[in-house]
Amino acid sequence: MEDRFDTLNENQKNEVMNFLQITGTEDINNAIHYMEMSNYNVGNAVNLYFQNQERGNDFNFGSSTRQGHIGNQLPARSNSNNPNNQIQDPLEYIVKEYKKHLDRRMQSEDSGITGIIKKIFRATVNGARNIWNSVMPIMVRGETPGGEEFRLSLRKQFPDLQTYNFQNGTFEENMQKADESQLPLLVYFHIEGNNASSQLIKQVLSNQQIKTYVNKSFHILGLNGRSDQAKSLLQYVQSSSYPCFACFKKTLFDKTELLNLIALTTENSSMDYYLEQIKTAKQNFYMLLSEDDKIKNALKNRQEQRRQQRENFFNEHLYGIPPSPPQQTPEQLAAQRAQIEEDRMLRQAQEEAFREAERQAEIQLKQKQEEEQKKKAEEQRKNLAEQERKQQIEIKRANLPDEPAKSNPDAFTIAFRIPDGSRVMRRFLKNQKIQYLFDFIDCKEDLEFESEERKFDLVQTFPALSLLEHINKTINQVFPDSVQEIIIVKEL
Repeated sequence: MEDRFDTLNENQKNEVMNFLQITGTEDINNAIHYMEMSNYNVGNAVNLYFQNQERGNDFNFGSSTRQGHIGNQLPARSNSNNPNNQIQDPLEYIVKEYKKHLDRRMQSEDSGITGIIKKIFRATVNGARNIWNSVMPIMVRGETPGGEEFRLSLRKQFPDLQTYNFQNGTFEENMQKADESQLPLLVYFHIEGNNASSQLIKQVLSNQQIKTYVNKSFHILGLNGRSDQAKSLLQYVQSSSYPCFACFKKTLFDKTELLNLIALTTENSSMDYYLEQIKTAKQNFYMLLSEDDKIKNALKNRQEQRRQQRENFFNEHLYGIPPSPPQQTPEQLAAQRAQIEEDRMLRQAQEEAFREAERQAEIQLKQKQEEEQKKKAEEQRKNLAEQERKQQIEIKRANLPDEPAKSNPDAFTIAFRIPDGSRVMRRFLKNQKIQYLFDFIDCKEDLEFESEERKFDLVQTFPALSLLEHINKTINQVFPDSVQEIIIVKEL
C-alpha cells in the first residue's frame, strides 16, 4: 500500500477498496484522487472514472504518468447535497466546484482602498526582493533561493556546460510564472553520482535536440536534490530517483499537479528515450490544458445562459417584451456550421453524381445510336452485296456452257471435292477456260461456305497446283496429258 493510503481513516480506506473492486483498477493513488474529487462518495467516483475512460483520455486523474498532486485537484463537497448517493455528471460537478473556487478567491481578495494599498505594497516588496536577489550574491544573502543555488553548483561541476535556460527563484515563484505563460514547469532535481554517472548527466543537459525542445516548450527550474525544497517535493511524489525531471502544472483550483517523473539512470542512456519522455510530458500538459479550457468555456456558457434568462425575465415581466430566442453556445454554433457544411457537401456530391449519371446516360445513348447506325449500314451493305452476287451468279449461269456428252472425245471429267466431304462430277471441253470451273462451283448455291463472301480456290494436291493462278488458261493447257482430274474446292 502507498503511504497516502495509510493516512486515511478506516471508513475512507474501505471506500477506496470498494472503488478498486468495482473499477478493476490497481492504482491506489488514482483511486484516492477520484474519491477525494467525490468527497469519498463511491457512486460519483465510479461514474466519474468510467465516463473519463469512455472519453478516451484522462480527464482528471486516469493517466499513470500523472504521479500525484501537491494539494487536491478539487475541494471536498458535502454529502448533504446528494443525500441519495445519486450519480452526477462529472463535468457539471467540476464546473460547479470551479465556480465556487472563483467565488471564494474573489471573496478572499481585498477590495476597496485598503485592498489596493495592500496590492501595491505586496508588488513593491516583491520587486525589491527580486532586485536584492539579482544584485547580491547568494553567500551574502545567506539563503537558498532554489534555482540560483542550483546554477552555481552546476557551474562548479561542469564549468563549460552549455545547458538549458534554468530560471532563478523558488519553486512557487516559477510555478506561478509558468502558469501565467501557459507553459508546463519542468524541474530538474540534481544529485551527482546517485543513479546516473556524470557523463550521462552532462549528455542529457547538453544534448542539442533536448535543449532546443526544452527551452522552447517549458519553463524550466533546477534544484539541488539535497536542498530542503527538493526533498519536500520528491517526498510528496514518493520518488527517490535522483537525478530526475519532474513536470508540473497548476490546476484550475490553484493547486500544483505532478504530470510526469523522468528518472536519469544508466539503464537508459539513449538521448532519444529522454527526448521522447519529455515530449510525452508536454503532450500531457496540453491535453489537460484543453480540458481546463472546456471547463472554463462551460462555466462561461452557463453564466451567459443565466444572464440571458434574467434579462428575459425582467423584459417580459417588467416591460412586456417577449423573451429573445436563446443564444447558441460556441459549441452549438460550431456544430451548426459543421452540419451546414456537411449538408452542402452532401448536396454537392449528389449534384455531381446526378450530372455524372446524366453524362453516362448520354454517352450510352450515343453509343447505342452509333451501334444501330453501324448495324443498319452493315445490313444494307450485305443486302447490296447479296443482290450484286445474285446478279453475277445469273450472268455466270447464263454464260456457262452446256455439259458435253460423255462420248465426246474432247470431254474432260473433273471430280470436285467439296469442303463438306461430298463430290460433284462435271464434264467440260478441253478447249474451255479454267474460269468456267470457278463459275460452275460459284453457281451451285447449295454448296455452303463459312464466309458469306464465298471466296475459294480450286487446287490439285499432287502435284500441287492452284487453278486460280491459271484462271485465263484452257483446260488442255493446264492438263495436257489427262482426260480427268480430282480438284479440291478450298475456301479462302
